[in-house]
Amino acid sequence: MPHRCGLIHVRGPLPVGKITATEVSEHQRMCEERLAPLLSPSETLSEEEATRLGKKDPEQEVEKFLSANTQELSKDKWLCPLSGKKFKAPEFVRKHILNKHGEKVSGVRQEVEFFNNFLLDAKRPALPENKPLPPPSPVIICSLMIPIILFNRLLCMSGDGEGKKHDAHILGWWCGDCKLKSFTRKTRHCHPGNFTHI
Repeated sequence: MPHRCGLIHVRGPLPVGKITATEVSEHQRMCEERLAPLLSPSETLSEEEATRLGKKDPEQEVEKFLSANTQELSKDKWLCPLSGKKFKAPEFVRKHILNKHGEKVSGVRQEVEFFNNFLLDAKRPALPENKPLPPPSPVIICSLMIPIILFNRLLCMSGDGEGKKHDAHILGWWCGDCKLKSFTRKTRHCHPGNFTHI
């Protein structure tokens, strides 16, 4: 089919070498490895494990929803905040919500079902576990292999062009005042050889 820009796609020549049986078997093995997780039956957690992780009961969640949407205004005066109607007893509010706001009650049941299905899935997406950081080292060795002992402050030995020395924060060897050529404007870091500890 012609292309609007006049481009033509032509296949390259067929490979000269024949495909060996080992290449075919390797390709089949790789395809099977990729498809195995998709074709394996889904693993579910046991009921005890799901309860420990916080499995919700749909009826309890509906009761919580009904009690949250039943507000007492005064003695013998109850309000349904979903519609703004007032009733004489909480039983009437409950009946009203179940009859007139059934879609919201079914939405609560559906959310509980979604949550429980997510919880029971053994392969559910999860945040990566935090690995503990290694303890801080007392010595930093820069790219020029100059050991610098960690203190609260470092002193930039290059100065600011007027012969004055200035402090630099140790975090990233930040030196915003240095205006010499050792200061690279792109990274805003001084040359590591310009620092010494005080």
